[in-house]
Amino acid sequence: MDEIDSVDDKVRAALLCQRAKIKETNLEYEQAIEDYKEALRIDDGLFNAAYSIAVCLQRLDKQEESLDWFQVAIDKDIGKTSLYELLGNKKAPNRNLDATMSAIGPGLSNSSY
Repeated sequence: MDEIDSVDDKVRAALLCQRAKIKETNLEYEQAIEDYKEALRIDDGLFNAAYSIAVCLQRLDKQEESLDWFQVAIDKDIGKTSLYELLGNKKAPNRNLDATMSAIGPGLSNSSY
């Protein structure tokens, strides 16, 4: 039994995200995605997990799937400014996927797929 399995759900989700971040840092993107997805199954409101999945997918050159996960992150972030702070903006622009994808990087607008 994994030590992570023996704690309450919120703590377990947070630990999975921490483990995923370590895997992401070690360039183990597929394994990181698995942990982030498991964390989301436990706590569906984890914006950072959805955002991190999108980033990992982008690094794996899975652009279309990455865009889908950026949209999931945006949806989880409605009414908050987390995503925009990660992008370096202090004020949240209108919640438009194309504008957000343009801010993330060239060639990632929603209209490109």
